[in-house]
Amino acid sequence: MVSRLEHILSRKKRREEKLRAALGSIVDQLRALGALKIVLFGSLARAEVDVGSDLDLLVIMPATRTGEEWTRLVYERLERGGWRRISSSITSPSSTPCCPEVPF
Repeated sequence: MVSRLEHILSRKKRREEKLRAALGSIVDQLRALGALKIVLFGSLARAEVDVGSDLDLLVIMPATRTGEEWTRLVYERLERGGWRRISSSITSPSSTPCCPEVPF
């Protein structure tokens, strides 16, 4: 008989596998849209995935649009494979005033 702990650990492992599988596809799609840099952060990056974990991404896009415009475009075009919760920060170098001298 499977204990409650074993059941939870199994669900966490399946969730991590699902997140990792989705990550590759999402990264490919973001690159196709022109992403200059994509940074994974959060529970998956820390190897602390829980059953409710999502994908946390910082995405740097070209300065051809504002961060808000890129966010709309990415969410319209990104095929998330059924994922509803993807936490992302999408910005462009021109809309990052804290460090405009940093090359991306």
